[in-house]
Amino acid sequence: MKPARILLLVLAISAGGLAAFFASRGNGPEAQKAETIIVQEDRSKVLVARKPIGVGDRLNAELLEWQEWPKNIVRPEFITSEMAPDAKEELSGTVARFIFFEGEPIRESKLARSEQGYLSAVIEPGKRAVSIAITAESGAGGFIVPNDRVDVVLTSATKTGDRSETILRNVKVLIIDSRFGSTADTDGSSDKKAFDKKTIAVLELAPDQSETIVNASEIGQLALILRSVADFGEGASDFGLQ
Repeated sequence: MKPARILLLVLAISAGGLAAFFASRGNGPEAQKAETIIVQEDRSKVLVARKPIGVGDRLNAELLEWQEWPKNIVRPEFITSEMAPDAKEELSGTVARFIFFEGEPIRESKLARSEQGYLSAVIEPGKRAVSIAITAESGAGGFIVPNDRVDVVLTSATKTGDRSETILRNVKVLIIDSRFGSTADTDGSSDKKAFDKKTIAVLELAPDQSETIVNASEIGQLALILRSVADFGEGASDFGLQ
């Protein structure tokens, strides 16, 4: 056999061997490392708000639902089906002290038990509920509803005529004209309806602000000035009586 043919034969055998070698390497451990391993994540059922829940709303089974969450992000204060399987029924009748958004986990720290009255359930700790008499004209035309924020203006008679001054700013309205809670009406309607000519407004105030309101009501007539939602600020501020 000629040397040139022998050389070609050797090269062909070598190339075939290399191809077989690399093919076998492709089916080895290195190729197996590229495989995706799917690990089943542990999950828990968390009790959440099925729809938005407003301040003062009473919870019921229709407002709540179980939702699956990754177990590693479930916080201790969340209510799970493992911890309280009957929580939907057990929490029925409790009062929301704060707003719950749709899908938000239910926390007992944001609820008040049904044996508590509505007002005592929704008043912030350290605050007081104070009632004042107003008219539709002195209450933004009668369209103020619970959870709105208002300024309180005192109008009193002086030797030179009537004088008006703002004595409190950014005050939260708890109840007005028998309307309370997020629905703002005892019949469950969310519509804002003008109240009667004479009515009572219940405001949430600090103890010293409560005294300011009581003293002011003896001096003259009080009016509520509705504030913009964007101007709610942090809380009520006291300007006092001049």
